Amino acid sequence: MLTKQSLTQLQKKPWSGQALAVRPRSMASGTFLLENGRRTMMKRTPSGHRSISVREFGGAGSAPLIIRCDEKDVKLTTYNILSPPLASPQQFPSCDQKDLLKEVRLPKIFARLQKAADEERIIALQEVDLEWAGKLHSFFAERGYAVVFAQYGKQTNGYMGVMLAWPTRCYEAVDVEICRLADTAPKNAWPVQKSKTGLARFGYLTYDGLTEILGCKPPELDRNSDGEWTLAQNRYNEAIFAKLKRRGTSSVFSVGTYHMPCLFGTTEKVRAVNIHSRLLLNRLSKFADGTPVALMGDFNFMPGTTPYQLLERGGSAEGIQVVKEVNILDRLPSCQFQSLQSAYKAFYGQEPLFTNYALSGSQREPFMGTLDYIWFSPDKLKVVACEKLLRKEDVRSPFPNNDEPSDHLPLNATLRFI
Repeated sequence: MLTKQSLTQLQKKPWSGQALAVRPRSMASGTFLLENGRRTMMKRTPSGHRSISVREFGGAGSAPLIIRCDEKDVKLTTYNILSPPLASPQQFPSCDQKDLLKEVRLPKIFARLQKAADEERIIALQEVDLEWAGKLHSFFAERGYAVVFAQYGKQTNGYMGVMLAWPTRCYEAVDVEICRLADTAPKNAWPVQKSKTGLARFGYLTYDGLTEILGCKPPELDRNSDGEWTLAQNRYNEAIFAKLKRRGTSSVFSVGTYHMPCLFGTTEKVRAVNIHSRLLLNRLSKFADGTPVALMGDFNFMPGTTPYQLLERGGSAEGIQVVKEVNILDRLPSCQFQSLQSAYKAFYGQEPLFTNYALSGSQREPFMGTLDYIWFSPDKLKVVACEKLLRKEDVRSPFPNNDEPSDHLPLNATLRFI
């Protein structure tokens, strides 16, 4: 039973439980209809928090429940949900085939998204294929979310893309942009197309094919060959940016999501990722136009690598010691960000041990590492909470498994305006 004393204590403490899922009836009147048949009234309190009073219909004399939400907080979730066409027994031969079935995986993904929606988080998703995109639109629409979906993949991965969703009860959309990053580069950045009458780089073999035959990696292209630029130009990955305003406040910020091209190993591939990293930050800087920034996604690079350092430095290559991986960026404009910080590193002092744990068909040993991040502008935002991730000893087998429906873990962070 909620007594006057317990109610007073509740009012003095910020609420840390699940948020109420409400459907607007009239924003002007301040009256909302709850899904479970309750009525809620919202009003401004002297402290600047929102005071939400809930009563049962016909429940005369029932005590009001007061919930406080700090309007300076922005709750974020990013999650690579693993496109169904990629979750095949051939791709994950060590996994139980039942755990790879889309009808088994999707309810578990929805359960994680429901928790995020209950907390009114802004949600960024990667590897959303066409089939699941429709189901996710329905999921978010029923929970009062606006959704933006950008696809760019191929038939083999379900024409997958990225998705960004936010609760319309909390945020007003000021502006939205979808862009293919390769199209944002200056025209003179890309190499001039050469005649295709000459021999291919490795004849009729691919790079991986020649590696398999030789038993070692073939020589890489020299800097003047422009291989990394051609590689970067031919990646169709798209970014979503949204400029949001917290309703009832003057707080405007920009949030984005991106799935970095999956390019590992050679210097040429790392350079291509660095090109996309610089393009991403340039475009986000232009879109944000001075507003605080949060950038979420699967970035496909590890902590300490040169693309990671590029994002930490706001796109600047100055001070990066592996010069050969960044000395090609002078073709692109410099960025306007002073720096970005990773939310988990800022909160815990280091990145998680892993956000991805998988054993694919081409690997002998499982990969366990951090590839997913929530970046933010530290001069205007600070991180006040990050949900702890699994430890190595908590995991019984590579993902997907009975507990984790994707090969990635979701990340959750709370940022606060400074």
